[in-house]
Amino acid sequence: MNKSKPVSSTWTSPDDGTVVKFTWLPGDNISIYTPYTQCYGVCFNTEGKMLIQRVEDSDWCLSGGTVEEGETAEQTLRREMLEETDVTIKNIILLGGQEVSFPNGHNLHPKRGEGDLFYQLRYYCELDELLPQTPDPDKGKIHDRLFVDPAEITKYFDWGATGAAIFAQATALYNKLHP
Repeated sequence: MNKSKPVSSTWTSPDDGTVVKFTWLPGDNISIYTPYTQCYGVCFNTEGKMLIQRVEDSDWCLSGGTVEEGETAEQTLRREMLEETDVTIKNIILLGGQEVSFPNGHNLHPKRGEGDLFYQLRYYCELDELLPQTPDPDKGKIHDRLFVDPAEITKYFDWGATGAAIFAQATALYNKLHP
């Protein structure tokens, strides 16, 4: 897969039919991803497995979330990883930004900082410390956490072509840093 070529996927809301387009734009220059509203981490442990999480019986996902006022992207990532999965992280590297747009109209359900075009940052990171689990301050519940082999990631969730590109890029970086 050509890392420099944008890759897109679309998703249609089953609730109201809103079409959302996700375009993966790899790169390490954070200034081109404006405005960014969320930061998520593809976190690897020393065995090369990826950390995923979920609350109760919801879908599996990466740890991360919304940028709070005054936070940098890296501060957001560190806070969200700690709150959701009780891990500290190291070797944080920006993989790129996922552009979120609405090709058939407007964002009908904007959250803080979101409009009709915004970005969600994706980072590579490594597990520094696995801590005892505590309730997430946002949801008051302990998240399930699981380390999975990168080859098995789509058994837990499928983000189409954009997800495949993000996970391939993260895995290639892990393999480069840990030959």
